[in-house]
Amino acid sequence: MKTALALVLIAVWGVNPAWAQTLPGVKKLDDHWVEGEKKTYRFLMDSTEVGRLEAVLDDVHRGGNEKQFGLSEKLELDLSRLGQDFHLQVKSRLSVSASGHFRATDVTVTLGEQSERIEAAYDANARTIAVTRSGDPSSTKALPVDGPVFALDDFMIDQLELALAMQDISPEKTIVMPVVSPQRMFTTEYEFLVVGRTQVRYGVFTDSVWQIDMVRPAQQTIYIDDYHHLVKLFDPGRNVTVEMVRDPFAGRAKPAKSFAEHINDQMRRLPIYGFYLLVTLVWLAFLGRDGFRTSWSYLLFLLGMLAYPIVFITQAPLQQLYGMKVIAPALSQGRSIFVSAMIPSLLVGIIQETLKMALLLLATRLGRFKPAALISLGAFVGAGFGLIEACHITGPLFQSRVLTSPVMAERIFSILLHVTLGAGMAYGLVRRKAWQFWLAAVGLHALAAYLVIFVQLKVLTVKAFQIMVAVYDLALLAGMVVLQWRFKLRQVKGRRA
Repeated sequence: MKTALALVLIAVWGVNPAWAQTLPGVKKLDDHWVEGEKKTYRFLMDSTEVGRLEAVLDDVHRGGNEKQFGLSEKLELDLSRLGQDFHLQVKSRLSVSASGHFRATDVTVTLGEQSERIEAAYDANARTIAVTRSGDPSSTKALPVDGPVFALDDFMIDQLELALAMQDISPEKTIVMPVVSPQRMFTTEYEFLVVGRTQVRYGVFTDSVWQIDMVRPAQQTIYIDDYHHLVKLFDPGRNVTVEMVRDPFAGRAKPAKSFAEHINDQMRRLPIYGFYLLVTLVWLAFLGRDGFRTSWSYLLFLLGMLAYPIVFITQAPLQQLYGMKVIAPALSQGRSIFVSAMIPSLLVGIIQETLKMALLLLATRLGRFKPAALISLGAFVGAGFGLIEACHITGPLFQSRVLTSPVMAERIFSILLHVTLGAGMAYGLVRRKAWQFWLAAVGLHALAAYLVIFVQLKVLTVKAFQIMVAVYDLALLAGMVVLQWRFKLRQVKGRRA
């Protein structure tokens, strides 16, 4: 027990494992970019949108002994809204290897009335990149290279994102990479400095990201999220800001995985699953002690786990719909969302606590339990639900090595909240006040979910939020422990009388 409590306290107080301070590079391109997935970036000058870049991975094939990937890119820049006679269009077919390195390109650049086609291909044997302009073989120029290079053409932000996705990122690290610019017919080295973690706003969102400064050949500030997405870039030389355009309410396409790959994923996540199981047992020691000797407890624990996926066909679609129709427009117009954010929080409380209450009602219909045992059964229902939720959220992050202590701490206390509210609703059933305690559980859960909005809007820091949630959930636990203890005490006095 002492070891378990020590592990919990270590996670709560933010002691990060070493890998939490790094973002390992992507090993294969298709681990980062799914075939058919489109990336969109908008270009801003003086807060005015002047263009967009769209890039899609639309071709995956074998090129000799390696897998090759084809990207279709389309860039439109029009400065007429700023009173400038500048219109640039770039259409490109870029081919890269699984490691993101340049293989070939066929690009057409149109500037005003003038248009030019540029073709380039990498020759590994000759260690050159042959660039041909306007289909004229006599114009071919051989660019010498020492080995694989990344393609980085002007304004092609998707290429920059891909090149950085392949790098290991850690604070104060210097990244040097060889690159080729087929459009400008040169090869050089780009140098970047990883500044560290920061908060950045892009579109309607604020996110915790990595700041990377380009040192040469130009000065740019780049922001990368924990999924290797380039979410924002500022180029002071051109006074250009680039932001990724994304729909946060739409699920990202995922590559199909075999059954064996799914099993392998779960095996790699076992350490974090085991950790949260240990945390769950610690919380059950407070409110579920009377349930460890009955098989009903383990059955309801399992049913609580199986109930969690229902969230994806009830709570998630409703929150997404409300987010698109109400919250996203409010954010884009700069309006406060303190009031509108209450609805998604209420949905969390209503749906999740109703699922747990339904299981408790089912148990009381199928079996007979001593009152004290029923309270413990409620704790086991909440424990199963909270455990699966924690594993679902943190498992992929742990496997991708981007799990941080704030996320771990949040899930630790989320499990505690589920255990406490489950026990509380069971206590309501014992006291014949089921709907009152269900309503209280919904409100308390909704309040806990709502607190996140204060972090999103920078009213609270992440650390302050962690402390507030920890105090809140521990206070609920203390209150439930007192109710359970007083109830047992009354039972003992009743039997003696």
